[in-house]
Amino acid sequence: MLLESPTALSTPAAEPSSHTKRQISPSAYRSAISLLKRLIHGVAKQVVSRDIFWKPLAGSIIRGSQFLCSVRDNCDVEKIVRNTPALNAILAKHHVVTGPFEGLDYDGTRSFCSTFYPKLLGTYEHELESAINSALHEPFGLVVDVGAADGYYAVGFAFKNRQARVIAYEQDPRARIELKNLATINGVSDRVSIRGRCDTDDLLQLPADRGLMIVDCEGFEEFLLTAHAISHLNQWDFIIETHDGYDPEITNRLSDRFAATHRVERIEAIHDLNKADHVQIPLLKGIPRRNIDKLLAENRQHACLRWIVCHSRSGESR
Repeated sequence: MLLESPTALSTPAAEPSSHTKRQISPSAYRSAISLLKRLIHGVAKQVVSRDIFWKPLAGSIIRGSQFLCSVRDNCDVEKIVRNTPALNAILAKHHVVTGPFEGLDYDGTRSFCSTFYPKLLGTYEHELESAINSALHEPFGLVVDVGAADGYYAVGFAFKNRQARVIAYEQDPRARIELKNLATINGVSDRVSIRGRCDTDDLLQLPADRGLMIVDCEGFEEFLLTAHAISHLNQWDFIIETHDGYDPEITNRLSDRFAATHRVERIEAIHDLNKADHVQIPLLKGIPRRNIDKLLAENRQHACLRWIVCHSRSGESR
């Protein structure tokens, strides 16, 4: 019997697997991902740069996602309050616990187009606290709030200044329901007149005697507060939220318009993540900073806004 040669007995080399043949190197993988990102970015740029695509997206998908993010933020805050027994016990009463309108009762009503817990904590638009406190110490017989929403300022002034009559302009009927409820709950409905849309003609019908006007009308402030209206109300003081996100020169133009008859103070908005550095509330002591940031957040990081506080020069001699 002949012996087979060693060569004949050896096992044939295994064929490389299909996986081994197709393995992609890390550098090739990164290049492919980079190419895909550039492709997606290019498509996205083409879509958003064309009004025919962008307008429907902005009004539907993007607006919807912003709404969902807002709902999620509210859920997070409510969870923080529920999981902090001492905080929950106090805020459950729905009374404003500090700030210029301390004691204002929000039970049975809700905040409209703004966050709820900063109002209860008294930190809502904290940037204005000094201006609001000063105004509360002035003997204003008439306070006008244009863009009153749920009535935080309109009802707040009537609640704190028992001599003042308040006119609250708000064009959204849903907000007017909350405003009426807030005035009724706090026992000031007899001194708060609730009206719809405000135009310049309405301002020209106001008495020229000294008063206070608060304005927050989402960019319409520049068209509402004409030179004629300002001249007519030259004895009034104004607290105006300006929305430079609509036009970057709104604040400058309004400041110039008031300069002849008023001293103009400009106040910049504080970012949500910095608000905790500007307020001192014992009730929040011991709560993690991240949770405090959420409690104080007004969720307006996207908005370019500030305020101008205009003091009538006619009162400087008093």
